[in-house]
Amino acid sequence: MPRSERRQLVDKADPDIMARMDRMVQQDPTRGSRRWRRDLALEGIRICRAKARRLMRIMNIGAVGHRKSTTKSDPKAYKYPYLLKELSIDRVNQV
Repeated sequence: MPRSERRQLVDKADPDIMARMDRMVQQDPTRGSRRWRRDLALEGIRICRAKARRLMRIMNIGAVGHRKSTTKSDPKAYKYPYLLKELSIDRVNQV
């Protein structure tokens, strides 16, 4: 079987997988590509992580999760001044 025919056989299954993913995303929108691969494998659909990512991109699905917010400062918190701003450090162990 030529490679192009094999590819077409695989792609014909994509709408079924995408329909299953569409139903599953309503239950848990926090899945990433690794969990998609695992959860679909538990339902009998074996795909690789790259295919899960590709289908997620086609369906415009992204994992919903928290992001780090380490740069947001509290406006009410006291901001300490930088005491070494005007100091020229000339020797070892000066500070």
